[in-house]
Amino acid sequence: MRRPWIKIEVSTPDKPEVCAIATQLKISEDSVMGKLVRLWSWMEINRVDPDDLGVTIEFLDKMVSKKGFASAMEEAKWLKVEGDVLSLPKFAKYNGNDAKVRGLTAKRVARHRQRKLAAQTTETAPVASEPVAPRKKSPKPPASKSAEPMAAIVPEAPAVEEPPPDELPAKEAIPDTAVAPTPPPEPTEPEPTEPEPTEPEPT
Repeated sequence: MRRPWIKIEVSTPDKPEVCAIATQLKISEDSVMGKLVRLWSWMEINRVDPDDLGVTIEFLDKMVSKKGFASAMEEAKWLKVEGDVLSLPKFAKYNGNDAKVRGLTAKRVARHRQRKLAAQTTETAPVASEPVAPRKKSPKPPASKSAEPMAAIVPEAPAVEEPPPDELPAKEAIPDTAVAPTPPPEPTEPEPTEPEPTEPEPT
């Protein structure tokens, strides 16, 4: 079950009627606002008809704990006294079931319009494309002034002088565990051949 509530404008504490009541009763505007909230809340809880409160001026002064409060409201035109009938002329405009329904409906319509406007803005908004960075041109190599071929421009490598034989480092000895090279085959002497017999020459 929802609790009863009343609607108060943010500008109510600074209204001329509140200042007039505070000046007549010689109290602060904040005290006047507290007593008005108590009065309006009592009417909301008890479903009091704003056109006929059904109470007296003395009852209102006692309820808000301030003598002369009802008379100050009457001078500020926030309370109307006609004989024994007390009424609040503008109470139904801001409070009561009808006023609350109007206020809630207006608030709901305002939210709906805001959502609809936000949706339309999102649909029609152009899509921001990422900026494309310009391509950087690679610098061209400077043209050669000489007409010689490229091979002539390359410097020659310095000649490496070989050290004399006596300065060459000695070869490292082959360890015993290394495999010895096979000796070359020994040369074979040719077998002697007998000279062939020669015939004597005729005399």
